[in-house]
Amino acid sequence: MRKNKWVNVFFISVISIITIFGYLVCFHPVVRAASSMSSSSTANLKVIDISQYNDMVTTDKDDINFDVLRTQVNAVYIRSFNHTNSVLSIDTQAVRYAQSAQKVNLKYGFYFYYIPTSDPADARSQAGLFYSFVKDFDYSCVPVLDVENNDNNLSKAQLSAAVKTFADEFKALSGFDVMVYTFPYFVLNNFDTAFNWNAYKLWIANYNVAAPMADISSTWMPESLWCWSSWDMWQYTSKGTLSAVPSSTSGYLDMNIATDNIYLSAVSYQSHIQDIGWQEWVSNAEVSGTSGKSKQMEAVRIVLENVDGGIEYRTQVQDIGWMSWVANGELSGTSAQHKRMEAIQISLSGAAADVYDVYYRVHAQNVGWFDWTKNGDSAGTAGYGYRLEAIQIKLVPKGEAAPGSTARPYADYYATPIVNYQTHVQKVGWQKYVNNGATSGTVGQSKRLEAISLVLQHVTGGIEYRTHVQGIGWMDWVADGRMSGTSGQSKRLEAIQIRLTGAAADQYDIYYRVHAQNNGWMDWAKNGESAGTAGYGYRLEAIQVVIVAKGQAAPGPTARPFAQA
Repeated sequence: MRKNKWVNVFFISVISIITIFGYLVCFHPVVRAASSMSSSSTANLKVIDISQYNDMVTTDKDDINFDVLRTQVNAVYIRSFNHTNSVLSIDTQAVRYAQSAQKVNLKYGFYFYYIPTSDPADARSQAGLFYSFVKDFDYSCVPVLDVENNDNNLSKAQLSAAVKTFADEFKALSGFDVMVYTFPYFVLNNFDTAFNWNAYKLWIANYNVAAPMADISSTWMPESLWCWSSWDMWQYTSKGTLSAVPSSTSGYLDMNIATDNIYLSAVSYQSHIQDIGWQEWVSNAEVSGTSGKSKQMEAVRIVLENVDGGIEYRTQVQDIGWMSWVANGELSGTSAQHKRMEAIQISLSGAAADVYDVYYRVHAQNVGWFDWTKNGDSAGTAGYGYRLEAIQIKLVPKGEAAPGSTARPYADYYATPIVNYQTHVQKVGWQKYVNNGATSGTVGQSKRLEAISLVLQHVTGGIEYRTHVQGIGWMDWVADGRMSGTSGQSKRLEAIQIRLTGAAADQYDIYYRVHAQNNGWMDWAKNGESAGTAGYGYRLEAIQVVIVAKGQAAPGPTARPFAQA
């Protein structure tokens, strides 16, 4: 990753070639020795970092065999941007590398080669470029800021300020802290020890040594100048080889060992699908399940990764209802009984609940994707008999924005207020009841509405309505399913008023609009206002009615719901 990766050799003690070879081949976990920096936890992950220079072809594909690579390493870091004459451009292979890693479920992340300046606006701009690129990928490794360049001759304080500005801006955009990549000689000459470098994870590059900072403090760099107390990833050579990376046969491939702290905290999950069985584990809001195939989710498993605490969840299942809460990878639902999941609740526990919100949304039969909900609230449906078909789950830092809209994550048939209505139509008679904004009547057939009936369900209170009828005028108010209008007299409805009563009127607004002769669809009226016409002799032909929470926005324009001659 460094431009002058050999420079460290002049400032460190060289150990025997046999020791180096044995260590590098085995990826041996680091144990703290005297005068060396320890890893933040057990370091046993094999990681490589790659750029366009690890590719031997210039076509629109990469020649790294990612199917094989996933068997040789635990993760891969991909360079996101290239600097040419101080001009930033996206690494020519970055997108293809990321797509290939994701396709084979190899964990991956991105690093950004940073050229700091003394201008805070430039730091924020570079952070914005990094975020604008990585945000389109489901990466699972901590984003990295590569700090090994001081071509602009910043002071230690200026460079530290530039790093902080970049890191703060990136976190504001993404919610993630960065990990800093650097090497000891650069730290010694460019890093301000008064700055809190421990706020960021450390990826340290140091070659031909038994441990990242071994033997350094006794020569030219005292431990007081190290800036970090532990490391999370160690790049120990730039001359590795792997069969999955053909270009490495010449002996130029960055090799690393790492702790699991390089992984972003995440929730992983898998679903059991009708006629398919268990799908592979996914994470970071990836889709588990199917959409458009009419296949039901039958069970789910969920685990929390790289964060202290736990995760609990329960599912609402066909003919069973809400099942008991389970946790940390246990099965919820049924896999042998082939019963559909209809809803789910997910919550965090322990320290995780203090640091994160867990968001989730489901794809349901006859609905599609519901909106997001979080922290134990219900997602899906109840009372409709609709199957869940897919799910997405994502950890979000506590209090930060949801991944998307949260307006409607769940529909409970027995808890959601519904206004049902039916109309008596010329030459048709009574139509079936419809609800929730559906059209009752006809459009384009020149048929008059002659009567209407409305019923309120799933809420305390009632509904009243009256109609303006040909040759009669405004009729008396009726309520709760009674007919307003006429039947058998061939008289047209010309206008209508509808209002809620009791507790329903305190909690909800009722909106309605009509399709009137020579007018088409008029605007929405509410809570007893007139909709339609009077004095023109125009017939009503259709109606739509919806009920919304008190004060919520109207379903559409409200400027002209009624016309009086």
